[in-house]
Amino acid sequence: MALTQAQKRKWLTSPVRAFDELVESETFLNLGRRQPVRDSWGRAYGLSTTTIRLYRSMFRKYVMWLDLSKKRLFDIGATDLELFLDSPLHLEGRRRKKLTSLIRQRYVLLLERVYKHLQAPGNLNPATVFLTKGGEKRPQLGREHDKQALTQKQVKAFMASLPQVGDTPAQWKRQRDRAMLAILVGAGLKASEVLTLKVSSVQTDPDEEGNLKIFVPRKKEGIHKEHWTVLRAFAAPEVLSWLARRRAMKIPKTLLFPASVDGARPITNMTLWRSVKQTLAAADIQLKHSGSRSLRNTFAILELAKRTDQETVSQYLGHFEKKAILGYVQAKVRVTAPAGK
Repeated sequence: MALTQAQKRKWLTSPVRAFDELVESETFLNLGRRQPVRDSWGRAYGLSTTTIRLYRSMFRKYVMWLDLSKKRLFDIGATDLELFLDSPLHLEGRRRKKLTSLIRQRYVLLLERVYKHLQAPGNLNPATVFLTKGGEKRPQLGREHDKQALTQKQVKAFMASLPQVGDTPAQWKRQRDRAMLAILVGAGLKASEVLTLKVSSVQTDPDEEGNLKIFVPRKKEGIHKEHWTVLRAFAAPEVLSWLARRRAMKIPKTLLFPASVDGARPITNMTLWRSVKQTLAAADIQLKHSGSRSLRNTFAILELAKRTDQETVSQYLGHFEKKAILGYVQAKVRVTAPAGK
């Protein structure tokens, strides 16, 4: 539906205010390339307050660039958008880095929504033209990657391919890594959560099915809440074995997965990523993205596949918002069997 003259004037004279109203509306949700996720009553889930705040900040920067460049909102073309993305306006902080390709993508997709709203039918959307001409190199622009997850059979292969532990004292790191990988696939934790887990976070008394409870505190800068999750029985022995070895080595401090025997600092993200990648390769599992996120996806999707209710799985994952689980619900159709115990 074309804008009225009054609406056009508002976008011209007060674009920030006009955008602030748009971004909180269902209209904005429908402007995206993907259909908005809806509940069982057909109501679209709105954006989180964090996302709305981010979009507002991004659009304000765009309006600032328009003012500095003496350009009008309605007269922008694809070339102008490229000038905006490459402008010195983005060079902030000590290192003054340019926008990463991912952030550039987010800007263009946001502006594509705005210009869909502003343009009359038949007019070219400058952001769409920019993308069509290959302004960004990513082939999946405008779409989220499908959630990748291991099947039940692949989970068994992954567990069978965990790093082998030898008899020498230096092999303790391999046993640490086995436990770390087991928690990733068996409890659905994020990499940042695993790296900062404390020994006291793991309850060592299993339930009747052999599962262990794990407490995950909320990090100040994190987007997930303080929560409990379960480490499924197929992965629990690896963690218990590591805890026993850690006690025997008398590693001080409280980190569950320390980088060295003094227990003072956690292992790095790179160490974790390399361990995940090597284990997937050893299990002959090929994924487009071979990081810990696929293991988290595996836990969530297989839990749903074995009919664990959505609210419980969302609790295990530490979600703040109910709609966050829906991406996993949609992805579970590719999984035909529950995870083995």
